[in-house]
Amino acid sequence: MHTTSNLKLKKPEGTDVVNIEDINSNMDKLDVEVAKKVSHSTDGRMSKEDKTKLDGIASGANKYVHPSTHSIDMISETSSKKVMTSSERSKLAGIASGANKYVHPSTHSIDMIKETSSKKVMTSSERSKLAGIASGANKYVHPSKHSAGVITQDSSHRFVTDSEKSSWNSKADGAPIKVDDDVEARNTIIGYSTFENNTTGVYNTAIGYGTLKHNTTGFNNDALGVSALNSNTTGVHNTAMGSVTLSCNTTGRCNTATGSCALKSNTTGTYNTATGRCALENNTTGAYNTGIGYNALENNTTGDDNIAIGYDALEHNTTGNRNTAIGYNALWSIINDKIEENFSNCSGLGAFARVSASNQVQLGDSDTTTYAFGSVQNRSDKRDKADIQDTNLGLDFILKLRPVEYRWDYRDSYIEEVEDENGDKTLKPIPKDGSKKGKRFHQGFIAQEVKDVIDNTGIDFAGYQDHSINGGCDVLSLGYTEFIAPMVKAIQEQQQIIDDLKKRIEILESR
Repeated sequence: MHTTSNLKLKKPEGTDVVNIEDINSNMDKLDVEVAKKVSHSTDGRMSKEDKTKLDGIASGANKYVHPSTHSIDMISETSSKKVMTSSERSKLAGIASGANKYVHPSTHSIDMIKETSSKKVMTSSERSKLAGIASGANKYVHPSKHSAGVITQDSSHRFVTDSEKSSWNSKADGAPIKVDDDVEARNTIIGYSTFENNTTGVYNTAIGYGTLKHNTTGFNNDALGVSALNSNTTGVHNTAMGSVTLSCNTTGRCNTATGSCALKSNTTGTYNTATGRCALENNTTGAYNTGIGYNALENNTTGDDNIAIGYDALEHNTTGNRNTAIGYNALWSIINDKIEENFSNCSGLGAFARVSASNQVQLGDSDTTTYAFGSVQNRSDKRDKADIQDTNLGLDFILKLRPVEYRWDYRDSYIEEVEDENGDKTLKPIPKDGSKKGKRFHQGFIAQEVKDVIDNTGIDFAGYQDHSINGGCDVLSLGYTEFIAPMVKAIQEQQQIIDDLKKRIEILESR
C-alpha cells in the first residue's frame, strides 16, 4: 500500500503534520499483519485466493434436485447429478433381492454365531482353510455288517487306538455291558457277568452285576440288582429287584422279591412274594408265602401259606404253615425262654400279638382290651355237634371251684427290645420282678386249681387247656364260657333241692 498525496494530517498529541512517507510505510506493515490474521493456514480462516475461488462458483452449481416423480426414499442418478456412478448402479440393480442375506435360525440363540471385528462369521484366512478341505475327508464310515450299537476301529477310522482297545480287553473276561445278540429271544442284558450260561431262555431282563448269570432255559424272569436271580437255571416268571434278591433260586417259579436280600435263600420255593429288606430271606422251599415289611417272615424256610405284614412280623417262623400276622412284631412265642414261632393256623392282629399254640387267634398284646358293640357269638348248631348228652358237671363241680380276685402280671410283659450288632431290633425276655403288674382287680379262677378239681373228679373239662401239650408254650388257660353250662346245671340241681325241701316243709306243716 503506497500513496504520495499530502493529506495534511496532524498527530493526535500535537500539531505536527503527519509525514506521508511514514504513513505509507506503516500501512504496508499493516497489510502484512492483516493478511496473516485471515490466513487459513494459521487460524482456519479463508485466504484471499480461497475467496476468489468461492466467488467464481455459480449459485446452485451441482445442486441435487430430487425428481418429483420419485418417492422420498428412492435414490436417483443422472449423467450430471449422481449419488453413485452408472456402473455402480448397474451392479447394484443386478443383485437379486435378499441375495446372500443371512437369516438367523429361529431355533438358535442369538449368541450362537460369533463374529469377528469385520462383522464376518469367519475370517478370510479361516474360510480359505475350510475351502481347502476335501468333501468327506476323514469321514467315519460305519461297517454295514455291524449293528448301530457296535463301536469299531481300524487303522484309518478309529474311536480308540489299537493299544487302548487291547488294554481294555485284557481287564476282564467279559465286557461291562453286554447286549444279547439273539434278537429273536428278546432278552435284555446289561451288566458284568450277566446271563453268561443262557441257552434257550427267552423274554428275560437282567440288569446288574451277576444277574441271571446261570440261567439256561428259564424264561420271563426279571432281575435288577447285584446277583439278583444269580443261580436261576430253569425257574420262570420270577421278579427280583434289589441286591442278592432270589440269588439262590434255581428252579423256583412265580416268585416276586423286592428289597435287598428278599427271598435270598429261596431255591425251589414257588409263588412267594417278599417286599422289604430281608423279607423271607431264609426261605428255601416254602411256597405261597407273602412277607411285606422289614424282616417279615425272615427265618421261614419250608413253611407254606403264611402272610406277614409289618416290621419283624412272623420273623422267627421256620416251618409253621397257614399263619397270618399283621402288625409290628406280630405273632411271636416263647418256648424254653427262647422266642420261636413254629405254630400253624394262627392269626395275630396288632403289635406284639402273641399266640401260645397252633390254631389260635390273638388280638393285640398283654395291654389290649377287646371291645365289641354286639355280643360275641359262638356256633352252637346241633348239626355241627355229635354225641350230645346231658352234662354231669353241676353243683358238685361248681362247689369245688374257688372264685378269686387278682391283678394281672403277665409274663409276656417282661420282654424288651434290644438292638443286635447290625442295629436290628429284636425281642429278649427279662426277669419277672412284679414291675409290670396291673392296677385293677379282676374276678376269676386259677387254672392250676381247676386242673386239680378235674383231676380229682376224673372228668374231662375242655374249659381248661395246657398249651405245652402237643408242642405249645408253657401257658395254662381257661375258657370261661365252658363254665356256663355247669353253673346252669348247678342252679338246676340246687333248685331241685329247694323244691324237695319245700315239699317236705309243706308235708310237715300239713300234719
